Amino acid sequence: MASDHPDLTFVEPEQVVELVKDKTKVPGKDYLLVDVRDEEYEKHHVPNSVNFPSASLAESVKDLIAEYNQVPQVVFYCGLSQRRGPNSARLYTEALSKCAVKNEQKIVVMKGGFTGWNEKFENDDEISKSKTKKLESSSKETASSSTSRISNTNNTKSKPPDSNNNQISTKFSLWNVQINIQPTDIFGLGMMANAITSCVMANLRFLEKQTQTIVG
Repeated sequence: MASDHPDLTFVEPEQVVELVKDKTKVPGKDYLLVDVRDEEYEKHHVPNSVNFPSASLAESVKDLIAEYNQVPQVVFYCGLSQRRGPNSARLYTEALSKCAVKNEQKIVVMKGGFTGWNEKFENDDEISKSKTKKLESSSKETASSSTSRISNTNNTKSKPPDSNNNQISTKFSLWNVQINIQPTDIFGLGMMANAITSCVMANLRFLEKQTQTIVG
């Protein structure tokens, strides 16, 4: 509840929705919405908000300040804006006071958090149909993937090579003996070593027979 945090300023969701709907205002420049939830952000969030999870904000707050210290108003929120949102706003305020930032920022918390927002605007066509503009944050790359700022949280996994399309035959020749090796085979290196040994031994036996024939 707002009364539990007298040192902070709270705003109503209606005030925030005015910012979101105002086409003359640019998110990330004229205002900033900071969602401090974790996985919940991926499912639903206020349009145009960035994600700085509260669990890692102590480490990433400097990145947040460095990137958005010119924004005049910063709005924090979490699920209900009772703990994570207010605590994050307070942490940000304290960190900002220690930085050499000349301009003043209005730091507030959205009352009711995303739950309150969703209850009021879930059926708002303009909000539900609006595409969330995910503000790219350079700190997203500097921090670990677990502290993803904006949910473009990329979990790309490397794929094994296609055995049909990506195999490359390695050919080598010893004394006119040609051998094909598939490096993609798990035993490719061993096969190559065995093949070389076999070639050498075969040719040595051949030379030995030739020598015996000449001597005999």
